[in-house]
Amino acid sequence: MANQPGGGFLVDYDTFPLAWSAASLPNGGRLTVHEHSGSGGVPSLVSANQNEWFRFAWALVENAVQHKQESHWSDMKAMQDIYQQSNAEAYILTNDVLPGMAVLHGKGYPEGTCDRASRAFAIHFSHHSVDKGILPEGTGSGPQSRAPVAEEWLKMWRKACAVHSAAPL
Repeated sequence: MANQPGGGFLVDYDTFPLAWSAASLPNGGRLTVHEHSGSGGVPSLVSANQNEWFRFAWALVENAVQHKQESHWSDMKAMQDIYQQSNAEAYILTNDVLPGMAVLHGKGYPEGTCDRASRAFAIHFSHHSVDKGILPEGTGSGPQSRAPVAEEWLKMWRKACAVHSAAPL
C-alpha cells in the first residue's frame, strides 16, 4: 500500500465485505484499523494514505526489533503494542468490522444480526472465531473450516437479511 500514491486498504483473506462502499479512504487517509478489540484492534481491515503506510511500516519494524527475543511476535501483536505504547494515538480504531464470533451461534440469526451486519463494512471469520464459535451445520469444525463457514454464513445472511452484497458467492 505504501507504493500506491493514494494509499489503500489491506484486508485479511478471511474478511468478507458486507455493507462496503469506499469511494475514498476513511478518516482523511489517517491509518485506521477497522476491527475493534480492547487491546488495540485486529488488522483484518486497515486503511491509510501512502505517508501513513510508510510511517506505520517503520513503526512495525522498530517494534519487531524491540521484541526480537519473543518466540512468536505477529503483526497483530506489534500493532496492538504500538497502539498501547502511544496511548491510543498511533492510529484510529473503529468498530466497522463485525467479528465472526458475534454471529457464529449455530443455526439461525439471533435478533439484531441483520441490523448489525448492515452497519458493518465487513465480517472477519478469524481463527479464534471459527475455533470458538458454534458453526453452521455441515461446515466442519475448527479453524481449518473458515472457507466453508464463511461461504455458508454469507449465503444464510443474504437469504435472511434480503441484501445484495459485493461479497462473491
